[in-house]
Amino acid sequence: MPLYHRTLLIKAKTPAERPAELTIEVKEPLVVLAGVRFRKGTSFLVHVAFFYGIKQLWPEEAGTAICGEDEFVLTAEWFRVPELPFRLTVKGWSPDSPTDSVVYIRILTLPLGIMEAFEKGLDVLKKLLAFFKEVVGI
Repeated sequence: MPLYHRTLLIKAKTPAERPAELTIEVKEPLVVLAGVRFRKGTSFLVHVAFFYGIKQLWPEEAGTAICGEDEFVLTAEWFRVPELPFRLTVKGWSPDSPTDSVVYIRILTLPLGIMEAFEKGLDVLKKLLAFFKEVVGI
């Protein structure tokens, strides 16, 4: 499972309208985890969001952001990328932070072979469930 690990420097007083940006080129078709590690001292003043083009992916609700204090914020996903390579943009801002901040970004993906095997297994499971539903009447 390929892991992408990057750091993003967000300067003090960076406005949301002109965020710091980092692009990660993902080469696998499925993103299963996305996370941000906030250092101690960020005091929930540093904000991060993940985008594909202009579409915000995480957090899912547009206009919101991930923030934290001395923690790793993780989202478990099953996001099938729309194209390969997939360019994921991470944006960070901190309009109220008096100091520069570094956040650590981690993206965990699955390669095509594993994803295809999982989908085949899922198809078999669906067929078994349909069979039991028909036979047992569940």
